[in-house]
Amino acid sequence: MLHEPDLLFLDEPTAGLDPEAAIDLIGYVREMVRTARTTVVICTHQLHGLETLCDDVGILDQGRLVVTGEVQAVLRRRWPEHRYLLEVEGDPASAREVIAPLVIVPLVFVVLIPGAVLLLGSSPALLTTTVAGLSGFIENLPVHALPAGYSAEQLTVYAIIVYFMAPLFLLIPVMVASLTASSSFVGEKERGTIEGLLYTPLTDRELVLGKVLASVIPAVLLTWASFLVYAVLVNALGAPLMGGVFFPTWAWAIVIVALAPLVAFLATCLIVAISGRSTTMQGAQGSVVLIVLPVLALIAGQSTGLMLFDARIASVAAVTLLVIDVAVFRTVAGRFRREPIITRL
Repeated sequence: MLHEPDLLFLDEPTAGLDPEAAIDLIGYVREMVRTARTTVVICTHQLHGLETLCDDVGILDQGRLVVTGEVQAVLRRRWPEHRYLLEVEGDPASAREVIAPLVIVPLVFVVLIPGAVLLLGSSPALLTTTVAGLSGFIENLPVHALPAGYSAEQLTVYAIIVYFMAPLFLLIPVMVASLTASSSFVGEKERGTIEGLLYTPLTDRELVLGKVLASVIPAVLLTWASFLVYAVLVNALGAPLMGGVFFPTWAWAIVIVALAPLVAFLATCLIVAISGRSTTMQGAQGSVVLIVLPVLALIAGQSTGLMLFDARIASVAAVTLLVIDVAVFRTVAGRFRREPIITRL
């Protein structure tokens, strides 16, 4: 293997190797195929892992070649109707701990708060006294940020729905991603189900990326669904007061399309970064404070008039987060090692 041959024959290459060494060997052979374009012929009884390496497979029975072809094609041709029932046992209380915030937080930000704002929109004085910090927020809004010709009631509702709620909405993907990531990675350590995952024939970078995307995608989908509900609700309830449809704005488009996936990605990467040292889901979720604090600072900045969460600020935040996400992922994937996790199981 050292002289990078054009054709390489391997007979039971993983025989006698421990799982970690077998994974390393398969990864080395895969890299040879990818970079040196080496043709590899493997004879083995250990199909797990090697089946993801090979393009074509042949099955011998008593010295006769009975099946040959591309791996997935062979599986579909020889075993087309095999179905399996997987029964999973778990703690219902733990499941409720994960599911409850996924329902409650979007419900509060998407339905309860905007619904109360629009129902009380005809009484701006009542709104400003009910919501802490709202009067200072409205007073500090620049005139150019609000539509011309709106009454005091309309300006109050517009300021809350469009500006005040925008940074709060970012807490939804952060919360969802942190819960799913901690349950997926650290939770598997608690339940003792992560060992099989760590022995899969994936590189560390592929494993980290897969785990991150498995948490980011549900967080983004739930955020987008929450946004659709929010948009329909505020326009339906606010149309009589506002004189028609007034939502969304360009700033909200950037929040949903760019910022929500980026903050979810960052939250998940931070949890994966400490997963090797953390032994509980609650401990892993503590890293999300690093993201929540800037969001709270943005809310405070709006309330004091230091900045306005408009399309310009949202674009700058998106570009900054993109750079941070790339740097954090490269660092996390580069420093992630399975061995310390396996030794602590």
